[in-house]
Amino acid sequence: MRILLANPPWKKSAHLYGVRAGSRWPFTMRADGPKSLTYLPFPFFLAQAAALLERQGGAEVKALDAIAEGLTNEEYEAEVVAFAPDLVLAETAAASFAQDARHARRTRELLPKALLAWAGPQVTIHPETALADNGCVDFCLIGEYEWTLAEMVQGLLSGSFAPEKVRGLAWRGENGAIRANARRDLGRLDDLPWPSWGHFPMLKYRDPFCGVPEPMVNMLASRGCPHRCDFCLWPETMYGGNVYRVRDPQDVAEEMATVVGRYGFKTVYFDDDTFNLGKARVLSLAQAIGDKDLGVHLAVMARADGMDEETLDALRAAGLFAVKYGIESGSQSVVDACGKGLDLETARRMVAYTKKIGVRVHLTFTLGLKGETAETMRQTLDLALELSPDSLQLSFATPFPGTRFHAWAKDKGYLLATDHELYDGGQGCVVRTKELTGTEIEAGAEAFRQAWKAFREVRG
Repeated sequence: MRILLANPPWKKSAHLYGVRAGSRWPFTMRADGPKSLTYLPFPFFLAQAAALLERQGGAEVKALDAIAEGLTNEEYEAEVVAFAPDLVLAETAAASFAQDARHARRTRELLPKALLAWAGPQVTIHPETALADNGCVDFCLIGEYEWTLAEMVQGLLSGSFAPEKVRGLAWRGENGAIRANARRDLGRLDDLPWPSWGHFPMLKYRDPFCGVPEPMVNMLASRGCPHRCDFCLWPETMYGGNVYRVRDPQDVAEEMATVVGRYGFKTVYFDDDTFNLGKARVLSLAQAIGDKDLGVHLAVMARADGMDEETLDALRAAGLFAVKYGIESGSQSVVDACGKGLDLETARRMVAYTKKIGVRVHLTFTLGLKGETAETMRQTLDLALELSPDSLQLSFATPFPGTRFHAWAKDKGYLLATDHELYDGGQGCVVRTKELTGTEIEAGAEAFRQAWKAFREVRG
């Protein structure tokens, strides 16, 4: 049995290319071609699903990240046909879903006897609708899908596959009836094998914030987040709630040493949903990494109010080069309204200390959240200039289906589009607030970018 795990191509226009698998915020960016993307997240679910299937044995597994490989639709199709899989699982996203459906229809034409499955946030929220609207697809895997896929494949290999018994699976019966089974309980992260790196172009994945030395590798020391930002996609969809799970620090350090030794990475970026929850664990992880003495830089995705001086000092000693902090707004009322629970004064103090000890800082801001006004957008710009990060990201609040933000905007009549292909926070605003239209939010974003550009030019 041959199994293909795929992240299909996603091209929106001549110079607009998307990132999907591995991104908690699927979006498109401008690039000269599919091989010139400036940001490429590592597809952890695909990579660990491949590793789990390989550990289980009995099937030939191929993972194909067509976005990272820079494949055109035609090149991707040629790879699929050449491998001739019996089962194809492809990741999907809201903004790419129309293209995902076209890829599925084309795969069905090319491989009429293969089983086709989808995974990802979009089909997790509406699996029955996804199957009803796309007759070429046989299954949807709900949420975190590695163990669901492994159980499904094990049943297919043994001839005992009973879809009604596989938790986390939506399926189409022989009579065409569509059913969605209950979600699977989340598994222990330490029970998953390390990602199967050999399937992927490891030196192409990058997130060059703050000028982190490259090549870099993405790793995870945890999954999930207990905080309740209403716009955050993965906790509500892929994890089914605000659950936080961690890995054994010693195993994380071992994986880090192995992948760095194999590929020669200069930076290890922990792209966790929230890296720094649980001070004792973070200190233990810093110690385990420091004991390896690998001579590489670290970068982490963190909450500013989850840091303190002792934790930052320990991470710095272990090689911390840069930190991403999610701030979102310069208005405490907007931060509170979205459920983030971040105290901006604490954030100010921790950003200052992070910079004081020589660690670079990247900040993320989002325009268009609940309660946004012209004044709160000005406060956000003022805070960005005050904190003066080494780099920043400015995004439009995107009401992804399945999030509380989407439910709120729909209830209020604030959604500006029902076409999910437009739910691309890298290119435009599809939600309004009580005070602002989408056009006004986009104008605020442009003013922010121009002010930040001028500020950087003066600062040098």
